[in-house]
Amino acid sequence: YLNSFKNVKIFIYEEDFKNQSTLLKAIFDFLEVETDFEANTEEKFNMTGVPKTSWYYSLLFKNKSFKKTIRPVAQLLYSDTKIQKIKRGMLQKKLKRVPMTGETRMALKQRYREDILKLETLLHKDLSSWLN
Repeated sequence: YLNSFKNVKIFIYEEDFKNQSTLLKAIFDFLEVETDFEANTEEKFNMTGVPKTSWYYSLLFKNKSFKKTIRPVAQLLYSDTKIQKIKRGMLQKKLKRVPMTGETRMALKQRYREDILKLETLLHKDLSSWLN
């Protein structure tokens, strides 16, 4: 990216995401847009987990005949944006968070070790906590 773009800003999650409003203001400032915009940070996107009840998940997200029946009705009542928001909310409430296993964490650290070391050099930052 650094070779392709003249302006690149890198945020470190652990450092920059502690205060969402400060982070958003920094991003808006970098993008040279109004920094006084108040973004809704309550809604979560792309959350993961395991369905708490498999029948509920199957009905809403896998059952094609149910989707074919309910989609036209929902589209009459709501905008596509609202439908997606409702769908996300229904799914998020029914997901059980599953922590990453130690084995998976170690495999990821090994897989990305070289990239982390390169990023450390590029940013002149100590990222050793990512490898420990």
